Amino acid sequence: MVSCPSLSPQGIAYVGSNDGYVYGIDLHTLEMLWRVNVECESRYTPFTVLPSGDALFVGTDERLHCLAQHTGETLWCLEHSGGFHSSPLLTDDGHLVIGSHRNAVHFYQWVR
Repeated sequence: MVSCPSLSPQGIAYVGSNDGYVYGIDLHTLEMLWRVNVECESRYTPFTVLPSGDALFVGTDERLHCLAQHTGETLWCLEHSGGFHSSPLLTDDGHLVIGSHRNAVHFYQWVR
């Protein structure tokens, strides 16, 4: 495992790996709930957990991924021509901020 894990309010830990998989672990039961192949590594960057418990992360494919908390299913992916390269930040007022090492910072309005 090479990513920083994150925890949902419901006690589900998201852990990324360099084997292309993300793991969902229930910390109440210590049971692995799911293991999904996201076809990219999730190195270093932590997951950002949404209020719903679903999670966002930027993979080595430079895309923003959203995973469902209970199944690990990919809910959606977002691409940008400059790529994404940092942990996504979701602010209290609904802004999503993601950096790129190609001299850009991307801002989005999060629809709740």
